[in-house]
Amino acid sequence: MASGATLDIDALRRGLGEIQRDLAAGVVSLRSVFESTDSTATYLYVVKALENVPGIGKVRARAILAEVGVGEHVHCGDLNDAQRRAILERSESRS
Repeated sequence: MASGATLDIDALRRGLGEIQRDLAAGVVSLRSVFESTDSTATYLYVVKALENVPGIGKVRARAILAEVGVGEHVHCGDLNDAQRRAILERSESRS
């Protein structure tokens, strides 16, 4: 029998995967993920969100984060407004 914590982790993983698929399909924008107050969206790593934006990929995602000075293990919910703006500007100009 699964514990409550296991169920929560499984639900979180499913939710993160869904957000990433939606980003890749163009169903949601990076801006909408950044603006979301949903706990799953705020827990998503910024690098994973960027990697799934069409036209960005792994190399560009890491380059954008390096330019902005954001580490790869930062969650979307931990970004400040200036970091969000800088990432959005760079991601929109590159895609």
